[in-house]
Amino acid sequence: MTMGEAILVTYRIDRPASWEIVQDIAAEISIDKPDRKQNPVVIFQNKLRDDVKPVERAEEDLSMVGDTEIHRGWAIRNGFEFFVGDSRDHDFVYHMFESLAQRRVAALETPRNSGRRWPWRRK
Repeated sequence: MTMGEAILVTYRIDRPASWEIVQDIAAEISIDKPDRKQNPVVIFQNKLRDDVKPVERAEEDLSMVGDTEIHRGWAIRNGFEFFVGDSRDHDFVYHMFESLAQRRVAALETPRNSGRRWPWRRK
C-alpha cells in the first residue's frame, strides 16, 4: 500500500481465531504505518450472526459485556475506526465506504491541506 491509503481489516465474529489474526495484523500496521491521519485503519466486524453471548470477564473488569463491545473498545484505544455489519448487505457496505470517503475528504480539506493538488480528486 502506498502512503495515504485507508487500510480495511475484516474479520468474522463467529470465528474467534480471526479476531486473534486481526490483532496481529493491527500490531504490524501500527509499527509499519503509525500515522492514522495518513493511513486510517478500519476494523470491520462481519457479523453473519448475532453477537456471541455476553461473558463474565472479571479479570478485565468487563462483566457481562459482549465481544463486539470489547473489540470496539480495543479498536478505539488503538486509534482505529470500527464498523459492524453484514457484508452481504450491499446497502450497508456502500454506506460504510461512502461515510469513510466523506470523512477522508473532509480531513484533506483542512486548512493545512488547502492548496495541495490531489490527482485522484475531480472538481
